Amino acid sequence: MKRNLVFAIFLVSILSLCQTTINSKEVAKNASSQCLKEVVTCRFLKNGKPYDITTNFSVDDQIYVFASWQNVKGSHTVEAYWYDPGNRLRSVVPVSFESRTGHYNTWFWFKLGRTGWEEFFDSTPFESVGIWHVVIYLDDKFIRKLNFTVG
Repeated sequence: MKRNLVFAIFLVSILSLCQTTINSKEVAKNASSQCLKEVVTCRFLKNGKPYDITTNFSVDDQIYVFASWQNVKGSHTVEAYWYDPGNRLRSVVPVSFESRTGHYNTWFWFKLGRTGWEEFFDSTPFESVGIWHVVIYLDDKFIRKLNFTVG
């Protein structure tokens, strides 16, 4: 009987730890989603809005990341870290903004394309074909990672 009681207490404490972990993950997710209203990859912008939203691009496309922010009154810096399929950092793009209303739209772009000797040898720059990702930070805090395919 005593052994069963100890096991029951142990089991309840393990389950509470699991519940606490789940709740803290939900809190972290909700904290980032409170300020990020929308984030998408697209081929271009039209009137400041994302157009041709997709996660599949050709090597000749210009790739945009559009982010719409809410609850961001004041001065902020958003950064986009672009990684190629080999997980090598290829670009860091910071954008600073100030919002009086708490709403703001930002966008970043990255152009692959064939240039110079790469075009002569008919190869793509820095192994650009494959799954890329861009990591978005707001004021040095991780917000979102987006994967997209270049083929």
